[in-house]
Amino acid sequence: MLSLQQHLETAKDQRHNSTEYRASLEDHGQILRAANRNSPSPVSSLIDVVTAIKHAKDDPKIVGIMANFSSDMTQQNKSLGLAQVQELRSAIQEFKEAKAKALGGEDKVTLIAYTDSFDNQIQYYLASVFDKVYMQPSGSIPLVGLSSTVPFVKTLLNRFGIQVRAETRKEYKSMVSPFTETELPPPQKHNLFDLLKGLNAQMLADIAKSRQKTLGSDPLEKLNHLIQVGPFMGSEAKDEGLVDGLLYKRDCGKMVENNGAFGLSHYMRVKAKEHTKKLVKTGEASLVVGIVYLIGGIRRGDGHFGANTIVKGIREAANDPTVDAIVLRIDSGGGDVVASDTIGDAIQWCQDVKKKPVVVSFGNTAASGGYFVSTHAKAIVAQ
Repeated sequence: MLSLQQHLETAKDQRHNSTEYRASLEDHGQILRAANRNSPSPVSSLIDVVTAIKHAKDDPKIVGIMANFSSDMTQQNKSLGLAQVQELRSAIQEFKEAKAKALGGEDKVTLIAYTDSFDNQIQYYLASVFDKVYMQPSGSIPLVGLSSTVPFVKTLLNRFGIQVRAETRKEYKSMVSPFTETELPPPQKHNLFDLLKGLNAQMLADIAKSRQKTLGSDPLEKLNHLIQVGPFMGSEAKDEGLVDGLLYKRDCGKMVENNGAFGLSHYMRVKAKEHTKKLVKTGEASLVVGIVYLIGGIRRGDGHFGANTIVKGIREAANDPTVDAIVLRIDSGGGDVVASDTIGDAIQWCQDVKKKPVVVSFGNTAASGGYFVSTHAKAIVAQ
């Protein structure tokens, strides 16, 4: 039993730009703390967690996963974005399907999610991929749909005699609206509504598929009704089929104590050593991929994700003879156009001069300059 007794909601892409040489397109965001430790413990990255789950699905010693979503495991007051959750969710779903096939049925696989209470709908979305979802009796599920809040400061600025003059291209560019308007113009409002509607529809469809055994004959229709009347307390959530039982952590732990559960961090270390030994022993050729991160606002100059730093990372990977290709992981809403152009040129140079392909992997956002940069790459992949 692989025990994810960690908080599954604190991931962000790693806040540095060192070039990683890994054959992977996953996130490198901090996500999971080591299991069963009272003192501050190391965090693992999303790329490591997904890789570990992929290893586990082919490991005959692993028969299931138990994850703890409880607030007492919280390390940062930050959350996984929807795209990151989908990536982790997909890995768990692949694990479930592979184990069911290998062990002779879904009933042979143990996938348990536990929490004292769900903090948001996205957290429940991740938990729903597990076969069994348990919650503390006093807990709740905020299944209420997605929302977005846009603060407007024009009136406040005007009181201080400040008037913002800004230009935007076309009617959907909403970046400066909080400073120049008192509400979103209709095109931008419709755009935001359609975005939230589409994301919410994806989420509900996946939850319906995972929870179809407990939600009834038409799980999607039921979920669309439930988000109109949520949130739900523990007993209500159980009655509606959103959770499978109301338990305390000590009760949930007894379900897997006979399966020799061990922490994810330990498992990752063991598999990494095994993988290295296998490569050395067999002499198999491996594809080496350099990973460079572009996170947050795009700006000129140095700094964690300044254009100079990103370009340096791309050039380091391009000039390294052991690197075969580069993945540029982007989670950015855009920024300076000149800085974006500088990064785009580095990507072009890498492919045209160094003959190394660059593949862009989108995190949660790749807007404006973030998308402009990606258009220079050989390919773009996204959740």
